[in-house]
Amino acid sequence: MDTSTPTGRARPSLAAEALGYAGGALVLVGVTLVAARTWESLGSGGRVGLTAVTGLVAGAAAWRIPDGEDGFRSRQRLRATLWLVAAVALALAGGVTVHDVLDARSPEAVVLGGAAVGTAVSAAVWRGRRRPVQQAVTLLGVAIVAGTLGGHVEAPGYAGLFAALVGAGALVAGLRHLTHPSTVAVWCGGAVLLVSCLLIGGQWQSAGLLIAVTVATTLVGLAVWPEPVHDRHHVVACAVTGGVLLISTLPAAIGYHAEQAGVVTGVVVWLASVALLWVAAPRHALRAPVPVWLLAGVLYAIGPQVVSTQWRTPGVVAGVVVAAIAVGIGVATTSIPLTLVGAFGLAVSVPRAVLVLVPGELAAPLAIVLVGLVIVAVALWLVRRRQVTREDSAASTPSSRAPGVVG
Repeated sequence: MDTSTPTGRARPSLAAEALGYAGGALVLVGVTLVAARTWESLGSGGRVGLTAVTGLVAGAAAWRIPDGEDGFRSRQRLRATLWLVAAVALALAGGVTVHDVLDARSPEAVVLGGAAVGTAVSAAVWRGRRRPVQQAVTLLGVAIVAGTLGGHVEAPGYAGLFAALVGAGALVAGLRHLTHPSTVAVWCGGAVLLVSCLLIGGQWQSAGLLIAVTVATTLVGLAVWPEPVHDRHHVVACAVTGGVLLISTLPAAIGYHAEQAGVVTGVVVWLASVALLWVAAPRHALRAPVPVWLLAGVLYAIGPQVVSTQWRTPGVVAGVVVAAIAVGIGVATTSIPLTLVGAFGLAVSVPRAVLVLVPGELAAPLAIVLVGLVIVAVALWLVRRRQVTREDSAASTPSSRAPGVVG
């Protein structure tokens, strides 16, 4: 295998590069342990000087490494690593300066000072060039600075809100290819939105959870809808961050609002499931319709059950009715996903309806029997549907035998 570069020189070994990074990491760990043991005895000037000199030395070493136009990606990785070390060390120096020199002892002030310095260093190194590590550090640093500034507001929740605005800006910039590489901005924006929305949901439970679910739904929508996102890396980033946020906040949002207003929450959840069923229709040609169908099926079954937390009997009856309607429409339109949604709704609602409407010892066995019958009926329908599909396919396929040829 030819391992030479366009300039004719041998490409550095990945094993040697990995060993170099491992050795450098051990050196950093050792220096950190030594500094930790002597940290208090260094004094303010010593602590600031140690961290600042470390950052300047790492930055000077990174500055001496060329951009790698000769094809050596190892140089690019080494330069990015050294710039990262420089940014972290100078951020630590900024935090120490705020704490020791300016005598600002609050954690918010220390974090703000350190994050501002580290972000400024990374931004100066990045400056729109293809340096993904420095781009990520810059975007995340800006979010930390914004969140820290929001934390100074007396009302709770503004730290997450300010950081979320930065995350949304980074996401939009990445999706519109305003930064390079744009995928880094999309991942950073999605990650910042994920963390900040969790903070908002914890601080503003009612409105915060709704905001978090809305943001998560938007991210997932960007991933599954055929427009306007086309880059597959952007699609993956939106799907992962939005999916994690949706799984983390949707159950909490439903549970919290169900305690406050069960009927309204249940109706809203059920209507949301109907909207998702419409979105997942084949005519919309989603990139990934299966997750949308699954979410719609779960919400379709949960909605009436949430209603039953406040209106017990009407809620369980409504669960059976709407599930049966979904099965009927699915069978009539030969829609397998819709039929499965209705069947799942019946499997959830029928046992609860039996336990509520048929008190006594026979309720549990009867519920088991009915659920089993639903499953068997759906299985038989699926088998029949598959047979019909095969027969139609065979009938529409032209014969491979030439006309007039006798076997």
